[in-house]
Amino acid sequence: MTRGTHQVGAFTVALGALAFLGPSTAGSHSLASVLGLVGIGPVLPPVGWPSLAGFFVGALLGGTAPDLDKPRNLWARALAHTAFGGHRHLSHSLVGLALASALVGLVLGQLGRVSGIDPALPFIGFVAGYASHLVLDSLTIEGVPWLFPLPVYLGVPPWCALRVRTGSLVEQLVVMPALLALIAWIGYHAGGSLVEWWK
Repeated sequence: MTRGTHQVGAFTVALGALAFLGPSTAGSHSLASVLGLVGIGPVLPPVGWPSLAGFFVGALLGGTAPDLDKPRNLWARALAHTAFGGHRHLSHSLVGLALASALVGLVLGQLGRVSGIDPALPFIGFVAGYASHLVLDSLTIEGVPWLFPLPVYLGVPPWCALRVRTGSLVEQLVVMPALLALIAWIGYHAGGSLVEWWK
């Protein structure tokens, strides 16, 4: 998928995550346990605007982070091949998602202490955005090595001929409008409760 589709996908999944979390789930013991693994406290409403902005910035960064393995200049290209194994290897897997999430969680935990911004929402946004990238790339012909280091590329549907070619008209005229429609649907059904949550 192209960068624009990944950004819209990250926003869609992030908004869905916010709608799913809601005030009751946000402070739950299970979510607090996951956040505690990287030294971050639970999400406690009401949510301030800085934390909410951090949530969406985290989602957009997470939505494009897996493509750090596809740099455009020579020195970064060499680093990507040594650190990531090339495009759609480590960073496009569950291992890559776990490693990136742990690193970002630790960094956000330290920044939260300095900035006063609750790091939980930016962290959740990053993880949601990263996961959206892997799911969207699973729709493409190449698929994604979810189980890296196993050299198996998985995609949906299982038949490559039915998947989307990156940058194609199908991506622009089917995938992108579907994501925008999902944003509208989430906003319509959960918008009121979300506004109340972060007042």
